[in-house]
Amino acid sequence: MDKLISIEDNRPEDVRWLLSLSEPELDLLITLKELALQRAKVIGLENLANKFDLKILRALSQGKLKEERKKREKRTTAMHT
Repeated sequence: MDKLISIEDNRPEDVRWLLSLSEPELDLLITLKELALQRAKVIGLENLANKFDLKILRALSQGKLKEERKKREKRTTAMHT
């Protein structure tokens, strides 16, 4: 199986960020990478998918992950009140 993300080729802060993610957040990140790979293959630009490294995935996912964290916090708060 091909590696989706190579840790050794990334900045330390990106690796720390990756390690801080929850399982659902990691699932989102993996899905985003798989989607990029699939779309690039469909349009015949597989080399473009290789540019979707951890730094770019982090930038793309920041908004979505923040949104998901807020939803989770609301659910947790609602369950405890």
